Amino acid sequence: MTRLTAFILMASLFPATGLQAQLEQVPLHEAWTFAEAGDTVFRAAIVPGTVHQDLMRHGTIPDPYVGMNVDSVHWVEERDWNYRCTFIPPAGLLDREHAELRFEGLDTFAEVLLNGRSLGRTDNMFRTWTFPVKDLLLSGENVLEVRFISPVKEGTKRLKRYGLQLPADNDAGAVRVSPYVRKAAYHFGWDWAPRLVTSGIWRPVELVGW
Repeated sequence: MTRLTAFILMASLFPATGLQAQLEQVPLHEAWTFAEAGDTVFRAAIVPGTVHQDLMRHGTIPDPYVGMNVDSVHWVEERDWNYRCTFIPPAGLLDREHAELRFEGLDTFAEVLLNGRSLGRTDNMFRTWTFPVKDLLLSGENVLEVRFISPVKEGTKRLKRYGLQLPADNDAGAVRVSPYVRKAAYHFGWDWAPRLVTSGIWRPVELVGW
């Protein structure tokens, strides 16, 4: 390796290393609870995860992969679900110039709120969602909420809005809305999978400061 090549290689590493050192990342995977929208009784949830998994852990629904149990859990897809947690940000993060909440995956239609203030809405399971929160963070306890809207209900609205039934041979629903929902198609049924149209914080979430 020539001296010039070595110099260029070292120089290219420094900016990335410096940026990484400046980032403060706080995973927010603890103390999550969930409830059906309108219910005041929240139960423990696991994040990342899905509402079907949480309901099954609490015995509200049976294992849908056993026998014909899947037929008895379709009601879940018609309901709205609320998730929330509380957290206290590190003191050092509050001093950062920027702070944001980063969701690597929200399935699918949801409104995100921090301390009662709406940060925005989501409509795509496959992308990362980030929300600036510098001006909303409290030095004490913060309340983070994710309010999921039934993907079937929202998909039905979109289908009616466009007025065109797109091909969806996999969709086992009475109304085939999967082409209008940015969500894994197999959730709506496939030849190798049952229909489980779920919702949830399915990938990591963190508070980031820099």
